[in-house]
Amino acid sequence: MKDLDPIIVISAAPRMGTTLVQRLLCSANDCLIFGDTIGHDAAFFASYLSSKQFAIRCQAPRTDPMFAGLLSGNTSDFIADLTPPSEAYLEALEAMAAGPLAHCRNIARTEGRTLWGWKHAGAQAWFIGLLPGMLPKARVIHVDRDLASTARSAKAASMVGPGPDFSRFIQEAHASRKALADLPKRLPVFSLKLADLLDNPEAILPELEKFTGCSRIDRGVLSVKLNHPQTAWIPPAELTTEEAAFIQRFEPTQDHALVA
Repeated sequence: MKDLDPIIVISAAPRMGTTLVQRLLCSANDCLIFGDTIGHDAAFFASYLSSKQFAIRCQAPRTDPMFAGLLSGNTSDFIADLTPPSEAYLEALEAMAAGPLAHCRNIARTEGRTLWGWKHAGAQAWFIGLLPGMLPKARVIHVDRDLASTARSAKAASMVGPGPDFSRFIQEAHASRKALADLPKRLPVFSLKLADLLDNPEAILPELEKFTGCSRIDRGVLSVKLNHPQTAWIPPAELTTEEAAFIQRFEPTQDHALVA
């Protein structure tokens, strides 16, 4: 995985604008950004690989001598967890984990899109923390949006329910935001706010083109409003007084007066 060089479009919660940025980048004829399915697979393989690295390296002081001893003729040890030499086995596991992502890169290149990557809306904090170690050549586009607008859009799309589910949604977004705030110390990150992109695209898009290296983005993408696969556009839901107050704990400077 360490040799891969994706562009990752990421946000702290769904409905923050990653799909719009994905569409904008894909409008350039040299860039292909795959969707959340690939983002979720990347997180799965990163989690699996991280846990295996920890477990196998903890076992290595016992299993590496066990393997060498067996080849020398020692069959008197308990070898139920016999493994190949640990570091070589971990290299094989890393190649396995990188396989689907490398396939995405190769497909993009086959189509003449030398810039490639995926989006991950609502990446969890633990995965964000793994990114620099797993994909040190990655570049990250962090898309952010105020939590009230994000929650209203998520409610309208039935992505978040009331009560504890709503609280969990906001708390996880807050935790992921904190992890994303630390990411520029370890990876190249381009941060943009959805509101700024919509209000003044010509202040954002040239910088986005410069960061990614992609050819000119089609500004016409911004004129097409999409936020749902079946109905194209769902208007945002309203927040209850309790929901607005809960968000206020995490964004005290924002106006969350949009209530039911």
